[in-house]
Amino acid sequence: MDDALFLHRFHFAFTVTFHYVFAQLSMGLALIIFILKTLALKRNEAYYNQAARFWIRIFAITFGIGVVTGIPLEFQFGTNWAQFARTAGGVIGQTLAMEGLFAFFLESAFLGLLLFGEKRVGPVGHWVASLAMWVGSWLSGYFIIATNAWMLHPQGYRILPGGEIVLESFKALLLNPWILWQYTHNQLGAALTGCFVVSGVGAVYLLLDRNREFGRLFVRTGVIVGAICSVLLIFPTGDGQGQNIARYQPVTLAAMEGLFETVEGAPLAILGQPDTEKQRLDNPLLLPNVLSFMT
Repeated sequence: MDDALFLHRFHFAFTVTFHYVFAQLSMGLALIIFILKTLALKRNEAYYNQAARFWIRIFAITFGIGVVTGIPLEFQFGTNWAQFARTAGGVIGQTLAMEGLFAFFLESAFLGLLLFGEKRVGPVGHWVASLAMWVGSWLSGYFIIATNAWMLHPQGYRILPGGEIVLESFKALLLNPWILWQYTHNQLGAALTGCFVVSGVGAVYLLLDRNREFGRLFVRTGVIVGAICSVLLIFPTGDGQGQNIARYQPVTLAAMEGLFETVEGAPLAILGQPDTEKQRLDNPLLLPNVLSFMT
């Protein structure tokens, strides 16, 4: 592989991976905060509010780091993939701009209310702020997923004589059939990340015999919400996303499963080391016919 291309890929992969650790945690915590604020409003018990305040502060930190790491990520579309940005910027620029102008400002404005406005807006207003922050963070995820979905399954565009790609239909861009399963699967994964962190902190409190009331609340909330998300990640969202790949990108599916040749009754590889030069899977552990059955 060309050294410059490898460096561009490595640079972008490092930046997006580092950024997404904080982005997915923020989206997961936004849901947990909304649940805690809902319980506080419904049951009128102070410790739900105290728990929510604790996680709002953690959210503010992860949100801030996510912003700082996300800005260079968008710059890298121009620095690392300049030709792609020049060619497809008329499409992907729409959703990236909408994410910044709509979702980011919605999320950040109501985060400010959650941090500093509780006494001014009252319990109901503070609950509304938590709802708006959750919606804003997940709307941000939607616009980013819409960008990626178009790259995986492009539609609603036209290619000009000079080669530039321009958008013809906002509806096709924002309601791409690829989005439904990819977005729900991604957001459930983000929620599960938040649940692991919340229940993990609760477990530490219980092990250290400190703040046991909050420890039990964190573990209970994280485990219950996380269990629901885990099931939904497998079915229907994971299954639906797998069907998308099988239907629209069969070559990608074959690469994911280490299948180098089209065969009847393709096996599912549990383990193996791909040898791309000899086009085979070394030391494979295979389940006969299962991949064909699944697809």
